[in-house]
Amino acid sequence: MTSLETSPVAIINAEAVSDFVLICEHAGNLIPGHLDNLGLDKDELTRHIAWDIGAEGVARSMAELLQAPLIMQRYSRLVYDCNRPPSADDAMPARSELTDIPGNQNIITIDRDWRIRKIYQPFENTITSRIDTLLKAGRKPTIVTVHTFTPVYKGKQRTLDLGLLFNQDDQLAQAMLRQSSLLPDYDIRLNQPYGPKDGVMHTVMQHAEPHGLPYVMIEIRNDHVSTKEKQQRWAHMLNEMIQQATQTLKITSNR
Repeated sequence: MTSLETSPVAIINAEAVSDFVLICEHAGNLIPGHLDNLGLDKDELTRHIAWDIGAEGVARSMAELLQAPLIMQRYSRLVYDCNRPPSADDAMPARSELTDIPGNQNIITIDRDWRIRKIYQPFENTITSRIDTLLKAGRKPTIVTVHTFTPVYKGKQRTLDLGLLFNQDDQLAQAMLRQSSLLPDYDIRLNQPYGPKDGVMHTVMQHAEPHGLPYVMIEIRNDHVSTKEKQQRWAHMLNEMIQQATQTLKITSNR
């Protein structure tokens, strides 16, 4: 079978020792050459359907501020969405928002297995290895996944600015929401614009909840992070929220 031209996983600050592990599942929009852009025009691959616009820049800046490792996935979520298990229909979506994906129509088993083996598994293995190493060292890292969402979804305008998502454990998301005075001009909500019912919690369900690790999935409206300057600004704001929230949780747990 064909090999990938580029490794699917990038690790930033690989040697960092921190209380945080950052993850960005939709950082890139690469398509393996043999998939011929999945039959899409190249302009389509710059849209939100292909990746989380601005998420990599925010995640990189946050990793620097938190002095934390960042694990990123370079290939487009249209090839394989690494925030979905292999059993999910939208792990390799035939349609994204209102756009049909020709290269994902009627994928044969051997091709599905190739994408899982070459893209999903290396990403999952990298996260598992990092967390296992920290746990064996007696550390319980906080898992933060960084995402962005489109301002217009299936023709509907979204006014939300920031979503803080969780599945079963809401402690960090709630603690961050209590720090919303740090971002007084923004609409911040829990489990919006997506939530567990939308099948978007795979990473935290796979890597945080089984170990009882604190976590939050961050969703930023992507027009807020369309430039490097904006990405750095949001990284600083989120860093302050997370630092304040985790400190509050530590104080509470020590009482």
